[in-house]
Amino acid sequence: MVEHDEGEIASELCVYVAIDAPVKFSVLTLRNRSGASRRLSLTGCVDWVLGDERTKTQTQIVTELDPATGAIFASNAY
Repeated sequence: MVEHDEGEIASELCVYVAIDAPVKFSVLTLRNRSGASRRLSLTGCVDWVLGDERTKTQTQIVTELDPATGAIFASNAY
């Protein structure tokens, strides 16, 4: 778990993996400690390797969005 406070915004990021599936979960919790309304934006970036070296696998990675859950799936098509 990683925690950080900046400008009266507290953030907590918890990352864990499933025991029975090749899945990683990232849960981000934000808390506004200022008492005033705040407007935030969040951007994420993932650099999947799905193999032994990124340079060998980066052109083989296929992603898809599951409309039912909003989950993003990535697989190595090779």
